[in-house]
Amino acid sequence: MFEGWAAKHGKSYSSDWEKARRLMIFSDTLAYIEKHNALPNTTFTLGLNKFSDLTNAEFRANYVGKFKPPRYQDRRPAKDVDVDVSSLPTSLDWRQEGAVTPIKDQGQCGSCWAFSAIASIESAHFLATKELVSLSEQQLIDCDTVDQGCQGGFPEDAFKFVVENGGVTTEEAYPYTGFAGSCNANKNKVVEITGYKDVTKDSADALMKAVSKTPVTVGICGSDQNFQNYRSGILSGHCSNSRDHAVLVIGYGTEGGMPYWIIKNSWGTSWGEDGFMRIKKKDGEGMCGMNGQSSYPTTS
Repeated sequence: MFEGWAAKHGKSYSSDWEKARRLMIFSDTLAYIEKHNALPNTTFTLGLNKFSDLTNAEFRANYVGKFKPPRYQDRRPAKDVDVDVSSLPTSLDWRQEGAVTPIKDQGQCGSCWAFSAIASIESAHFLATKELVSLSEQQLIDCDTVDQGCQGGFPEDAFKFVVENGGVTTEEAYPYTGFAGSCNANKNKVVEITGYKDVTKDSADALMKAVSKTPVTVGICGSDQNFQNYRSGILSGHCSNSRDHAVLVIGYGTEGGMPYWIIKNSWGTSWGEDGFMRIKKKDGEGMCGMNGQSSYPTTS
């Protein structure tokens, strides 16, 4: 099983000792997955993915922990306090409207902040123009000096950069490399935004109202072992509220009486439901802290 998994994910190791060590970690991961999946009444399943030969500590060090608070605390709240959600659709999936680009992969660069911000700009641009364009995370990584490239950042600061830069270019024109490089801020800027709005924190209703209008970037705890190994279903149960990752909320719904959010991640398609996740909708700080820090770009 390990050999097949390694071939599927293009894994190679520097020595027999390292391979044996990774096999041991893989075996521990598989045992954890099988133990969880055997639980009665669980709402989600775990599975093998490209992270299965990493300890949770290694996963935390390489793939999360790069979501950093904004350097400028000038929150711009949307008018969503005391939201009446009864008039909103009971379910929504922006993928079905053509407003979501395919799943991307940030690799080992701590650039979740850029991926979530760009994903929300792509969707906002589509909703304004009906044109879905894949935009460049790399331009933000190279040129946004407030954020810190592969060492982390914050979506709101990324929005500010795009506004001040007069736009952002396409993925094709400025492709992703997975590491910080020299900046070309003026390269073929094709999509502009006018600003951004913050969603009132710790309110599932406020987030639902925002998502009913446009996909929303959120901070979330992505370092939990169940998050690391998530395969399908609605993630529920215990999860820390310590936000260390950024993703995009692209919809919501209910299954088996449990309300959930739909999340677009940036870890490739081998993770989760082809790169997406469903996660339990809760009020207050929310599941994995996801109601505590969210925002979306504006186009007019």
